[in-house]
Amino acid sequence: MLVDFTVSYPELRGAGDQFENMQTTGERLVTRLEGVPLVQSDFGRIPWLQTRVWEAYCEHTADCADALQELAETLGKIHEGLDATADAYEDFETNAAQASSAFYGQVI
Repeated sequence: MLVDFTVSYPELRGAGDQFENMQTTGERLVTRLEGVPLVQSDFGRIPWLQTRVWEAYCEHTADCADALQELAETLGKIHEGLDATADAYEDFETNAAQASSAFYGQVI
């Protein structure tokens, strides 16, 4: 049984804000990665080799962008979860205090 369990709402929300900042950074990186101004001719002059390197680059870039996007979405969900947890604990504590005050106010 937890006796001295306390939740710091500002710390939970602060952690949520940090995850939100990481989400924003991830989204910016996706945009930046997708905006790299390279074309197939940038990958050499030997046609078959140029094509293979270009295709590998495109595949790798797309995979990285997908991974970053998924990461950003996950970070956003963590942010939402931390905020919801802080809100739930705060609401519970407020409601418990009000119920306790109402109960003891009637008893006295």
